[in-house]
Amino acid sequence: MILLDVVMPGPDGFEVCKTIKSEERYARIPVILMSARDRRDDRQRGFDLGAADFLTKPYPPVELLRRVWEILARP
Repeated sequence: MILLDVVMPGPDGFEVCKTIKSEERYARIPVILMSARDRRDDRQRGFDLGAADFLTKPYPPVELLRRVWEILARP
């Protein structure tokens, strides 16, 4: 599981997610993108790049844990 902020210096989280998902040896690792930006097109872009989920900040820590457990429980 990789927890990845969208807004970062250098390559942003979208670019990092795209790179991870394009590498065969890493492609099956679930990625959760997180951002204070709550635009529909940002969420859609994340899912199109292969993210397992997209959380909008701020979020309660229990919500992050719930989503992590949900994703890890998938077959």
